[in-house]
Amino acid sequence: MANMMDPNMGNVPVISQFLIICSTLIFLGLGGHVLVITMLLESFYLLPIGEVINLQPLISLVIEWSAMIFLGAVLMA
Repeated sequence: MANMMDPNMGNVPVISQFLIICSTLIFLGLGGHVLVITMLLESFYLLPIGEVINLQPLISLVIEWSAMIFLGAVLMA
């Protein structure tokens, strides 16, 4: 079988390289990169950098965030 030299991973089959490129293009075509950036920005909105964290409501925030992370994972899948 034909192999392609990849400096990071060594020899990689051409078919697997083609499938990686196709899946990346599909991810970008469906707007997955926008979803990832939106989720990242929303996490900074919910928990700003440098803000003091109150530990009492943290448990409810973790539950809300886990639902948001799960929803984001389902949308990306």
